[in-house]
Amino acid sequence: MATKFDLLNAVNESLTRSGKLNKLKAEMRAEVMKVLDSSSSVTKPEIPKETYLACELVRDFLLWNGFQYTASTLVAETGIPKEPMRRDTLNAELGVIDGKNTSDM
Repeated sequence: MATKFDLLNAVNESLTRSGKLNKLKAEMRAEVMKVLDSSSSVTKPEIPKETYLACELVRDFLLWNGFQYTASTLVAETGIPKEPMRRDTLNAELGVIDGKNTSDM
């Protein structure tokens, strides 16, 4: 007869194999950050422009790769606006020119 420990191990292994465990952990981290952010009465200092642009570039990369929960955690931790900067605006700010290979990303 399987013990409670055996059952927990089986569930853990199954969730790990399917990739669901990491997704659940990321969702939980993002939700905890939202709660902490909304309950904080401390105003965050203004982000320097270079840091803001770097965060937007990282967010663009995360979203392009489908890491929505990681991107939402980045937003909560850094204080950047919830709405991402438009790609053409980000390119202009960074002096990047989209070519044939990058414009479809």
